[in-house]
Amino acid sequence: MAANAYKFCPVLLWFFSWAGTGSDPNAPKPLLAGMARIYRGLGVSAVRSITTHGLLWTLFDMVGSYIDRLPYAHDSDSEY
Repeated sequence: MAANAYKFCPVLLWFFSWAGTGSDPNAPKPLLAGMARIYRGLGVSAVRSITTHGLLWTLFDMVGSYIDRLPYAHDSDSEY
């Protein structure tokens, strides 16, 4: 398994080099600008994830509250 990770590592190094300096080798961008680009992308992903999970748990909570408010049948024959 470790051998596969070493084969994948040059691809990651190339990607971060490309993302950090830009795709045009004749006009590379400053490394700080590339790092800001990666950081901004991670921030957008984090906000999307937080929003999605927040909306999902809000929906679960609303459904749970609705179920809790349903009338409860007090039958003596019921096993619940």
